[in-house]
Amino acid sequence: SLGIDSQGNVHIAWQDLRDEVNFNNNREIYYTKLDNNGNTLVDDLRLTFGSAILPYSFTLNPSLAIDAQGNVHVVWEDYRSGDWEIYYKKLDNNGNTLINDTRLTFAIGDSVYPSLGIDSQGNVHVTWIDRRSGYRYVYYKKLDNNGNTLVNERVVNFYISVLNFPPSLAIDAQGNVHVVWTTGTGVSGYGDIFYTKLDNNGNTLVNAMEITYTSSYSQNPFLDADSQGDIYVVWEEHTNGPSNIYYKKLNNSGGTLINDTRLTFNQSYSPSLTVDSQDNVYFVWMGSITGYRDIYY
Repeated sequence: SLGIDSQGNVHIAWQDLRDEVNFNNNREIYYTKLDNNGNTLVDDLRLTFGSAILPYSFTLNPSLAIDAQGNVHVVWEDYRSGDWEIYYKKLDNNGNTLINDTRLTFAIGDSVYPSLGIDSQGNVHVTWIDRRSGYRYVYYKKLDNNGNTLVNERVVNFYISVLNFPPSLAIDAQGNVHVVWTTGTGVSGYGDIFYTKLDNNGNTLVNAMEITYTSSYSQNPFLDADSQGDIYVVWEEHTNGPSNIYYKKLNNSGGTLINDTRLTFNQSYSPSLTVDSQDNVYFVWMGSITGYRDIYY
């Protein structure tokens, strides 16, 4: 997961196996900072230290965002308690810890695949997939810039067939929160992309709505907002042939501005996108045109 601060420096968090002991598959979260030309400013820095009580510990799927002061906020899923829970940490712009590992979820059942964004006030908005009820739902929570809870966790969808792909969250210039996820209760019954819009306190502005209607698997969505508050969504589409990447553009109320548009014509997975200040849209994904998996743009 990657973020860029106001100086153009690049901050990256990822999961890493370098600390594995006795082949215990021990993954930890690492962080680095680069300048705008890719030169290292902060060497690889280990952020998590799994529990020694367990025979193994996992910390997976980090999501990172930068606030206006250049501080780095990270969330991830963590197994240190013997159950998957969402944790949060805050660093300064040089990777020094400002807020240590803070557990955000406490319910029985897995809490996984977090996604976070920072609004203009520095508040932290988090979504994740949660199985506390026995079914998978998408949950939301809001923290202040010091990690204190402002909005308690709440369900943002009521579809019991949420599939095990990360939700994606973006915040527009007005502070509204846009979320997409994959569920199997749509028209196709296989996997479809759903969208909702929340205000800055987590109240629903646009009810959960289906935005893909194909008879194939639509999954693994990612979104971002432009300066007008319009929303770009990208996902992978599995038909009888290869998986391909599609995108669409929505207005700020979820209405379609550009319908499903195919971007790739070879085996393609795991898309991501960002919108720049001129509202240009950049897409990357994993493709296997050569028979091996490579990154494409």
